[in-house]
Amino acid sequence: MAKKLFQLLLNRWRLSHPKHSQDGFTLLELLASMMIVTVIITTILALVVDLLKTDQQETAQSETQQEMQRAIDYISSELREAIYIYDNRCFLGNSPPPNSPDPKCRGIFNYLTIPANSVPVLAFWKLEPLPANCKAPSENPDDPCNDLRIGGRTYSLVVYYLSTHNPNNTWTGKARIARYQLDKFQSNTDAPALFTGYIDPKPEKFIDWPYQTGTHTVSHAALDVLVDFVDVNNEQPKFEAQCPNNNYELTPSPQLAQSKLGPKNLGFYACIRKAEDRKAQDALIFIRGNANGKLGVTSDAYLPALQAQVMRRSVFGLSGNNESVTPDP
Repeated sequence: MAKKLFQLLLNRWRLSHPKHSQDGFTLLELLASMMIVTVIITTILALVVDLLKTDQQETAQSETQQEMQRAIDYISSELREAIYIYDNRCFLGNSPPPNSPDPKCRGIFNYLTIPANSVPVLAFWKLEPLPANCKAPSENPDDPCNDLRIGGRTYSLVVYYLSTHNPNNTWTGKARIARYQLDKFQSNTDAPALFTGYIDPKPEKFIDWPYQTGTHTVSHAALDVLVDFVDVNNEQPKFEAQCPNNNYELTPSPQLAQSKLGPKNLGFYACIRKAEDRKAQDALIFIRGNANGKLGVTSDAYLPALQAQVMRRSVFGLSGNNESVTPDP
């Protein structure tokens, strides 16, 4: 009897205290779990990479916009100080008929050598203060500064180029704006020394500079790059350069641009009011950037375009002095 009672109690205890399962995960369950985790991690990583790429692209676009804005602001501020601005007709020169309203231009780039894979866009004269080594009085009768100390200024020729020249792969943009300045005096000498090849302009006849034949070699080392990532492209006619009316001259001309850069649309060009218009000379400047080549950008998807209208402050040519626009006899 006691044995049966003990057996009954033991069975009830076993029912109230079941055995813990010793079963684990099967191999199939482990593989399925690993696949799910892998998909989740891969998705998260793809999102992170995509976010980083988007951030790089947005940063490149913002930088390009800011760089083009700074470039056009710099050019505009300098152009306001111009005494005389050349239009495209005076780049290579022209010989208009005797009764033509076009003034005769000798051609400044028949004297200045245009650098390789570059086309001039803006060329103008501005006043510059005399260098320090030219301000001190001198008893030397041949001192080149003697006639300049009263005015305290001299003329400098400034040229802006659109250039694709990149022999050492220094630049990563499609094109860049480069600047050249031809000064009267060298700035790195103790005594006043004339810059080789400089010819003084005649204030009444800037248009006919340099008044003599010859060649002044402009080395690439003399060009200062103002900004990179300027656009050049072959799309037609989306970015076709044109001026608002016939009072302006497109600079450079399509013929000159094609001879230097090939059949490309320019990301930097200007419209210069013709001197014979007898109004205050102004210039319309157009710059189009291209972020292609910056970190994270591998296409021409972002092309910020800017333009500015600049009026030169000089009153040269507005006083009725027809010498500046009358063709030579």
